[in-house]
Amino acid sequence: MAQVGPDSLFVAIVACASEAILGIDRSGQIVIANPAAERMFGYEDGGLVNLPLASLIPEHLRAAHTRNHGEYFSNPRTRKMAEGKSLLAVRKDGSVFPVEVSLGYAESGQYPIAIAIVTDISELVRSRQQLQTLTQRLLAAEQVERRRCAMELHDGLSQRLAAISLRLSFLAPELSVEQAQQIQEVRKMAEQALEEVRVISHGMYPSLLSYSGLGPAVEHLIEELRGPGAPEMNDSIRLNRNDIPTAIANVVYRIAQESLHNALKHAQASHIHVGLEDRDGKLVLWVTDDGDGFDPAASSHSGSGLGLLSMRERALSVGGSFQILSEPGGGTRIKVELPPPAGGGVLSRGSD
Repeated sequence: MAQVGPDSLFVAIVACASEAILGIDRSGQIVIANPAAERMFGYEDGGLVNLPLASLIPEHLRAAHTRNHGEYFSNPRTRKMAEGKSLLAVRKDGSVFPVEVSLGYAESGQYPIAIAIVTDISELVRSRQQLQTLTQRLLAAEQVERRRCAMELHDGLSQRLAAISLRLSFLAPELSVEQAQQIQEVRKMAEQALEEVRVISHGMYPSLLSYSGLGPAVEHLIEELRGPGAPEMNDSIRLNRNDIPTAIANVVYRIAQESLHNALKHAQASHIHVGLEDRDGKLVLWVTDDGDGFDPAASSHSGSGLGLLSMRERALSVGGSFQILSEPGGGTRIKVELPPPAGGGVLSRGSD
């Protein structure tokens, strides 16, 4: 095997890398491009070198790139480029595709070079979109089934229990005092069962969500959970929209419901606050408590955080974001941001 010096070794490593690697100078010109980068962007051997990096960026993003490029050279460091945001690149044929970029920094002779490792994430994005579509369908099917079961409970079992209670009341005058007392106890049991069925039916599909809107439904949810022994609960609900689609209204309600139940069951909190408002075109929900708190990462790794995973998946299914901030002894804050309406059936009329 031939011996190579440090510079030759660097060139060999870059050339053999399966990831696309670009070297860019301070002026924004490409000075290094390995074969993987040429294949990714559709250029012939050596076709990328000496091109401006801007030629690999969609035209509507080039001005922002130029500003960011200058800022990077004023404070170079190894980092992800625009972490958490979508990045787009353009091939020689004009096709645009999503990428992730890791930035590094190196000195070459008298001048610095930014090293960009570029990953084509087209397949990942497609997989995410497919997963999101599947999740939307599953949640929609779940909602339809919840509504069907709630109606069955209301129109079937509830009516039968009410009829039993009524029929028992007709029997009482014809019985002895002792038998009438027994009948009254049975009626009381039937009425308690009827109330339990009502609570279950409402929890499965709150009719108030359809008839009064998202704001009143969340307020009613909070009111139902207040009572002796419960922590202090208050809310700040400010909705001025009348175009909240069915899917988004359901997601917000279910996340609020799950968050409150978790806080009441696990947090040992003395105070819980629920906020829901329009903010810069987005719908924002947050639930905070001053309870025990926990380590979200540990909960996720242990498999005990299925409720958190469910809430996150619900938010992502409609293009929203889910954030949880908590630590042992420090309470918990759950925040969900959902996008502006983009059509679809309107279920909630808000709380005008």
